[in-house]
Amino acid sequence: MNSQVKQPTKSHYVQTRIDPEIKGKAENVLKKLGISPSQAIQMFYYQIYIQNGIPFNLSLPDFMTEEEERKVASAREQISRKEYVTYDPSKTDSLDSILEGNV
Repeated sequence: MNSQVKQPTKSHYVQTRIDPEIKGKAENVLKKLGISPSQAIQMFYYQIYIQNGIPFNLSLPDFMTEEEERKVASAREQISRKEYVTYDPSKTDSLDSILEGNV
């Protein structure tokens, strides 16, 4: 079995939209590395192929602070104990007020 990838006899176009600021910053880095955007995209695709997946870790950022996570956990505990609070925006200005018991 030959593990080498055959060089294509013809090329295909890849077209995408990208934020102009990110594009400019990335192309500045590529220029310093001596790599064209086309070469970088080809390298990326090749890495996808040989790694059989995205060649870097994909993860979701933390959307909540530790304090917010604590408040959500507290609210879940209240719900599990059937301690419901009705939210009336005309009487309370924030979810924090409810979670802190200021309703």
